[in-house]
Amino acid sequence: SKPFHERDESNFPWIKFLESNVSTISEEYLNLVKNNALSDYETSSEHKLHSGSWDWHSYILKGKRVEKFKKMCPQTADILDSIPDLMTGIPMAYA
Repeated sequence: SKPFHERDESNFPWIKFLESNVSTISEEYLNLVKNNALSDYETSSEHKLHSGSWDWHSYILKGKRVEKFKKMCPQTADILDSIPDLMTGIPMAYA
């Protein structure tokens, strides 16, 4: 696929660091799946956009860090924490 925008690392200097850690992030996620970690995606309350079974593990929910995620994926959490202003303090932020 072709990006729809130019890659501008001056605005997002953390891109290379994030890309260099894809294998670490993938490994921790696959361990969640392997260990049948319960998804934190809740379809019965405010989320009406999706239905069915979703495998979702959030580090940030409604702008707040989820400590359970940090315990399950400590390296991924550290990687994400290195990104300045990572969607915290924003009520509609999910990551």
